Amino acid sequence: GGWERPEEQLREASAEERAQVVARIISQVSSSCGTIRAEDVVSVERVTPPAKSVHMHQAYKTAPLDENDTAKSEMVLYHGAPEVSIYGIVRNGFSRSYSSAISGEGNGYSYGIGVYFAAKASHSLRYCRPDEEGNIKLLVCKVLVGGVAVGSHESITPPSGADTFVNQVDHPSVYVAPHDHQALPEYLITLKKSFEETSQPAQLTKQ
Repeated sequence: GGWERPEEQLREASAEERAQVVARIISQVSSSCGTIRAEDVVSVERVTPPAKSVHMHQAYKTAPLDENDTAKSEMVLYHGAPEVSIYGIVRNGFSRSYSSAISGEGNGYSYGIGVYFAAKASHSLRYCRPDEEGNIKLLVCKVLVGGVAVGSHESITPPSGADTFVNQVDHPSVYVAPHDHQALPEYLITLKKSFEETSQPAQLTKQ
């Protein structure tokens, strides 16, 4: 079925890749929502996105720029979701339909319609849900951010010169990609749920 684990698109990351990804996650999460240790990381897997997603991503990246556009800079951002949505993204690429129920604050699109990403893993962990084994899954993604503009729940299309909505222009913590092909999943991280504190700090629930 479409929601089964897409084995053919996941492979264990190299030791070097795993070390880099785990170090970044540990540094971001330790100060925000409990302490995560290397042993809390069950696995780090490299994602092979569907060929169509890769092609569309590259086409978007190399599209000619209008005079008001900025170069489409690429950032490493995070996306948390229940396992069923994570596997759907790995199999089919990003789609706003996978994230509509868990994006933004509460169940709505607080900063515009699109796929939501976080600058820090700690923010995305709020949208993860334990699987049957009690573990949670998090995607490390490459996102073509380009120019940014502050979004609202009514935002649909970024203004001229912008590609991505954010919660704030200075040091955004939330990025919203209006186009599904702006992002590609790079790594799938599986974490033990036990590391996470039962109550999240206030700074994670209010931007």
